[in-house]
Amino acid sequence: MQFLSSVLLSAAALVVGVSHAQSYQDGQRPEIGDSQIDWSTNCTSLSAASALPLKCASFQVPLDYVNQDVDNTLALTLVRVDAVKEPVLGSIMFNPGGPGGSGIQYVIGRAQEMLTLTGGQFNLIGFDPRGVNFTLPFTCYNSSSERSAQAPPYTRGNSSDVALGHNFVSAGVSSQHCLRASSDRIGLISTAYVARDMIRIVDALDEDGLLRFWGVSYGTILGATVSAMFPERVDRVVLDSNVNAQQYYTGFDADSNADLDSTLQGFFSGCIQNPSRCALAGNGTTIESLAESIDSLLGNLRQTPWATVSDTSVSFLTYTTVKGYIFDRLYSPSRWPTMARGLQGLLDGNVTAFRETMTSGTATTTPDAIYGIRCGETSMRHDSFEDLRPLLQQVDELSGWGGFDFGTINPIRCSRWLAQAHEVYRGDWQVQTNSPILIVGNSHDPVTPFRSAQNNSETFVGSVLLRHDGYGHGAGAQPSLCTAEAIREYFLHGTLPKAGTVCKPDVPLFSTDTWRDAYEPLSLTDTIASLGKRDENEKRALLTAMLGLTESGHVYENY
Repeated sequence: MQFLSSVLLSAAALVVGVSHAQSYQDGQRPEIGDSQIDWSTNCTSLSAASALPLKCASFQVPLDYVNQDVDNTLALTLVRVDAVKEPVLGSIMFNPGGPGGSGIQYVIGRAQEMLTLTGGQFNLIGFDPRGVNFTLPFTCYNSSSERSAQAPPYTRGNSSDVALGHNFVSAGVSSQHCLRASSDRIGLISTAYVARDMIRIVDALDEDGLLRFWGVSYGTILGATVSAMFPERVDRVVLDSNVNAQQYYTGFDADSNADLDSTLQGFFSGCIQNPSRCALAGNGTTIESLAESIDSLLGNLRQTPWATVSDTSVSFLTYTTVKGYIFDRLYSPSRWPTMARGLQGLLDGNVTAFRETMTSGTATTTPDAIYGIRCGETSMRHDSFEDLRPLLQQVDELSGWGGFDFGTINPIRCSRWLAQAHEVYRGDWQVQTNSPILIVGNSHDPVTPFRSAQNNSETFVGSVLLRHDGYGHGAGAQPSLCTAEAIREYFLHGTLPKAGTVCKPDVPLFSTDTWRDAYEPLSLTDTIASLGKRDENEKRALLTAMLGLTESGHVYENY
């Protein structure tokens, strides 16, 4: 433990809070790192296929903004997709969530959609935040074999009477592994440091010195933090599928699953209303009877997992597996018909049919970075599970279906974390930005509820909250032309929707097996030609761009 103690003491000595009252120059260390970006078209090292021309660069920033004795730099890998219309109005940075999502992969994979939704007159900039992928990747294990041998198991909090306590003990073990494997970077990957990196990028772009950003899920924490630290730099910031910023920094975001039960109810009701497209909607099936059938299935699995035995292996189907399968797919209504087929397979006793539906969907994150970033900048710590238990009870009260299962792992993991980020935003949350922010929240989001969007909107003076009256995680989950047009007008002209605006989805639940079947996208050439025309082709381009966002993957069980 001597090693752990010395690391903790050195990390604690470096922790600072930053208030939005500080000026831009405070802590930026302009004498270290690059002041301009040298773009290249030779981007083969990214192993990326893009339908649009891609530029990339390596950009040096200070490794440590707090410790003045450290002059080392950190190389950020940047990618750029150029605007397709004149005049070019600047550059927009993106973050897809996590923490742990790759901004590089997101921009490369979704360039056509993002150009369409922002009007085509902005360059798109992607970068991997600290701890992620190309940028100071954070890991708790040095190899996959080490992870398999040493990583402690976690289970759903409601899978047994001792599951929460078991996870609490596992969290302590995980934290020691993470500190041991990444002690050289564990304090250097905070959101505040990434916010400073973003401002360095803004300056090096040599445009107007103002920030344009679109953040989704955890990306709303990054967007809120950089806007609070540097309010005078804000030009256009969209925060979509909001995490409650104030709760996030405490380490106990009790609200995260507040709309989980209503999202599940939407799955049941959408199924019954569209029986030809939902395998679970048999003759005489009602919303209530369907919910009871699924609850009964989960209850049986909680008591007795199913075993599948072959000549070479044995596998178990458990409560934890099936509950996670449902939760994961609640993020994306486009996957609900497939989920219905899988669940019907289980109700029929056909495990093979169920497993065939488990392959859809991908996670696009650096897994250990989720906790390396998040837990290092949260304030809650507990040595005793009994001290933590009353807080966890609040989560269960907000979501009886999934509170213990999905709302407890983050506070448990972070309560046992053994390190602290060198810099964490600790300023107040009443911020006047240079230009107002657009905040978008879904009515029924399983992990970032509408109340979190309301909270963040109250934080930023003059911001407008747009209610996207759909299901799933993020505005793209159940697309709306109204929402797409509002985001485009905001980026192009700074025009905010009227306060109280509610946008209805244009794609009904269970409308097709995959929504791409119903809405054939335009070609890249036709999409570019449609931008700015305000005609039916542009509307089609906007809606299919929103549909494209639903295919980008997400972080399992987190943001």
